Amino acid sequence: MVNLFKSKVCPQCGKKFDSVKGSCPHCGSKNESRDKRSFSFDRIYTVGHIRELLLALGQLVFIKVLVYIFESVLVSILLAKLGDRESASAWIQANYGALNFWLSFGADLLILVYAIIILRRDFLPLWKSFKNPKVLLGIPLGIAMLIITTIYSSFASQIMPGESNGNSLGLLTILDYSPAGYFLFAVILAPIVEEIMYRVGLFTFLKRIHPVVAYIGVGLVFGMIHMQSFTDPVEWLHFPGYAFGGIALAAIYDWLGFGGSVIAHMTNNGISVMLTIIYWMSERA
Repeated sequence: MVNLFKSKVCPQCGKKFDSVKGSCPHCGSKNESRDKRSFSFDRIYTVGHIRELLLALGQLVFIKVLVYIFESVLVSILLAKLGDRESASAWIQANYGALNFWLSFGADLLILVYAIIILRRDFLPLWKSFKNPKVLLGIPLGIAMLIITTIYSSFASQIMPGESNGNSLGLLTILDYSPAGYFLFAVILAPIVEEIMYRVGLFTFLKRIHPVVAYIGVGLVFGMIHMQSFTDPVEWLHFPGYAFGGIALAAIYDWLGFGGSVIAHMTNNGISVMLTIIYWMSERA
């Protein structure tokens, strides 16, 4: 198997560059020695396997650790002020919507800053894919994703009526706290951050091993990061829907690039959020 983690040396300028690149980024000379697998990277934006791995780890590990530290510090402060764990738990429960919003929004903002630092000069060029009119195909593809996942969710609700997974319930607490914040987080910030971390980062890194590994890996990871518990059967019941979304977005990214997957992700989330807000408003009327 061809090793796509190994850099190549440009015969023109003598500098190393990513072996999947079509040309040397230093002098612009064409990469004449590319193998067949390398051509499958032409429609996606590669930033080197080390930075791709760091992007993937940014949300999977580093931010999770920061969130855990924040939650631990918050509990310690509440225990010091309120005196007992029951009172602290009651305060958290009463303010859960606000806490969930600011924690989720703040974490994603930190991830975005982290991504900008990791990508550096590659961050702005990443957005050039939006110049390709084909990225608008992400709109119907996002709608198709939503239809399929909605059908599956309806099927899942028949198996366990009245049960919702933790991710959906958590988003609803954000909606109760701030509908505008809910829209900004779920439709704008989260899709951008997740496409950078899971498609530009994780999927591209795993694709260097093998495309099948990339699709299965990103599906499994994308499904699991939307789970609140690995022991709750309700979470596992909804897992396939999220895993499908991860695989579908990876396919769109593989075909249309970063712009296409971002638009598909925003379309999927945007329609879902708007329908949820409309239902939420009708219930409160």
